[in-house]
Amino acid sequence: MNYLKLGLLAFIFSIPFTSFAQFVQKPLPYAFNALEPYIDATTMEIHYTKHHAGYVKNLNAALANIPNDGRDQKITDILKNIAKYDGAVRNNAGGHYNHEFFWSILSPKSNKPSDYLMSAINKQFGSLDSLKGLLNKAALGRFGSGWAWVIVNPQLKLEVISTPLQDNPLMGDAPKKGTPILGIDVWEHAYYLKYQNKRGDYLAAIWNVFNWDEISRLYEANVPKLTLDQKWSSLANYSASLDKIKELSAKDPKQMIFHTSKLTDAAKELTKSPIPADYASNAMTKNIGDLGNLSTNLDQLIRKKAKSKLINNAIAQINDLVKNILSTVNN
Repeated sequence: MNYLKLGLLAFIFSIPFTSFAQFVQKPLPYAFNALEPYIDATTMEIHYTKHHAGYVKNLNAALANIPNDGRDQKITDILKNIAKYDGAVRNNAGGHYNHEFFWSILSPKSNKPSDYLMSAINKQFGSLDSLKGLLNKAALGRFGSGWAWVIVNPQLKLEVISTPLQDNPLMGDAPKKGTPILGIDVWEHAYYLKYQNKRGDYLAAIWNVFNWDEISRLYEANVPKLTLDQKWSSLANYSASLDKIKELSAKDPKQMIFHTSKLTDAAKELTKSPIPADYASNAMTKNIGDLGNLSTNLDQLIRKKAKSKLINNAIAQINDLVKNILSTVNN
């Protein structure tokens, strides 16, 4: 009996732990027909249940042949160290990550980029249409199979690139590294049933089903919004001083005289400091100059103990101008 137990235990422990699947395919976040008429249901079903599922199965099988490696790693860790793995791991790890990413940035709901992302697109590419043209050009120019990407590069700038096969910019040996926020699969299995060899038609159509909420979230996760103090410290200081004056005007107007000098000092600092390059313009220079003059005028009104109506009108005029300046800075 003891020999039987020992034999059974030996058999159990001889089963390699890597035989248990590490990576699991997530459920598709919408129905197969949800992206019609731009991507047909049959293509989506085959793409998800055959191609993507195959990458997951083959990745787990490839990792099972590597003792004590890959079993407890995230897919991004494997991609980062991809050079130490064989072609089977490279192709299938890339295929799994790329497709899981691809499903997440598609949606049947029509939306648009966030203001923050749109501002970055306009600054770097001129317009969303210009970005579309560049990305589609990269996708059309990819000979054979591969992907076209919009990435956040190491300099935190948006960049359009393409990669062959199932490579991606997260791979440690990628010629162009970065974090993807948008990707287009240009393998023929992604479009051939509906568009045949007309890749350009597929590329035109797919822009109708991009999930801009998710794309915007990915951008903002990788390029956090700067605070006003980080963007323009002297403006932040002035804005804080103005907030204090506004608070006192509502609660205790007599105390404003003890704080008005802080506002005028902040105005002097603001007018003397250089305007950050991102916001520099003739209009901004004029606005900052006007702010200095209005602040001096408010200080004089408060010190002369002018009527509340005059003081409040002066505060409102400054507040409106600051709002106008901030709308440019925060765009």
